[in-house]
Amino acid sequence: MRSLTGEAPAGGGTDIAEGDRGPRAANPCIGYENNLARLKQKHHSRCLFNRESSWIPDILVSFDDKGVLHGEFIFTEEHQGYEDRVHGGLIAGIIDASMAQCLMGHGAVGYTADLTVKYRHPMIIRNAATFVTRIISVNIGILYTLECEIVQSRKLVAEATGRFYKFA
Repeated sequence: MRSLTGEAPAGGGTDIAEGDRGPRAANPCIGYENNLARLKQKHHSRCLFNRESSWIPDILVSFDDKGVLHGEFIFTEEHQGYEDRVHGGLIAGIIDASMAQCLMGHGAVGYTADLTVKYRHPMIIRNAATFVTRIISVNIGILYTLECEIVQSRKLVAEATGRFYKFA
């Protein structure tokens, strides 16, 4: 895994250039991460989720060989809403950021068209949480639908569906 604010991992793999669908090597995980690093630098380098900040947790991410983005993070007292619980707006922010990062891993850059978040259980501060984010459909090559699930202590904390319009 690597941090959203950190450097891309070393290694070789599929490098899917913008608009290019063909694999160039054996390990697609590295290709997704290379795409993410390249597109993030070009289009998204000043995003608040890409900079170190006391109110954004360090988020470790990696892609699997199917292009699904996996991440882990821990919220602390600075992220609290109600007592010992994470503020829901920050949870939505993590979901939105993970969807944008997943999209970039697939060689596309887009902006959020809509985002629906269902909060299933409170997220507790100081406890590790994980997310899984994936593209579930693409409509006419420009409207991407993604889904994200966040789990903490083996409980589904939040699930979301979002749509992104591709602009690059």
